[in-house]
Amino acid sequence: MHKFLVAFLFGFYANAALAAGYGRFVSCNAMNPTPEIIFKTSYGKLKYDFSLNKEQLTEKSNLRSRQPEKGVYSAGFAPISFSSYIFVKQAEVKYLDDNNYCVLPTLVEAYLGFENPAIYVINDIPQNSCKFSQVLRHEQVHQRINKLTLDYFLPIYFKEVQKAVREVRAVKIHSREQAQEGMKQLSKYYKARMDPVFEEFAKAVDEEQKKLDNWVNYNAEDKLCREFDARYKYYGRK
Repeated sequence: MHKFLVAFLFGFYANAALAAGYGRFVSCNAMNPTPEIIFKTSYGKLKYDFSLNKEQLTEKSNLRSRQPEKGVYSAGFAPISFSSYIFVKQAEVKYLDDNNYCVLPTLVEAYLGFENPAIYVINDIPQNSCKFSQVLRHEQVHQRINKLTLDYFLPIYFKEVQKAVREVRAVKIHSREQAQEGMKQLSKYYKARMDPVFEEFAKAVDEEQKKLDNWVNYNAEDKLCREFDARYKYYGRK
């Protein structure tokens, strides 16, 4: 009877010790959570400003990554800021043992879009002139390119968000009090996965903008105003 009791107690404590360390051997990723994804975007609210002089516009454009334009187009500017984020908005904490828990994302929010789009034309160009219309239209095309590139890239970006969320599934923590830290860690993993995709988007925007900002296109646009001004002077003499 004594041997049986010793064996029983040994087995009990061995099982308790094993249970206490059970969580160390469990992969949280194996639980394969399927969180909901909220994907957001914005084009921002386009602002027009014709109040700056050339020096003020030059200063503003030099603060941006895109190089100031040449010739008559230095009289205008179309800045925009790209932004993105991804984070775990809600999560479940699953108990493994007293020292190990899994943080499983249940709701992930992601965003890709523009902020503060604007169009500037310097204030010393008459607004009823061909030159003003020419510069204004050129900057509007810049912002149109931004929008079209974003429209094209959104489904690609969302697909990569889904892939990142599928492949970075969960993290392990050692107390329930660390749940917020676990959520932050997951968000960091997601961001690290999405940063290169965001850079590809920014590069795509720049490449599309270069197709507009070249001397061939500048000359083609300038020709329109030269012809318009020539006709205006000719008919004005009549």
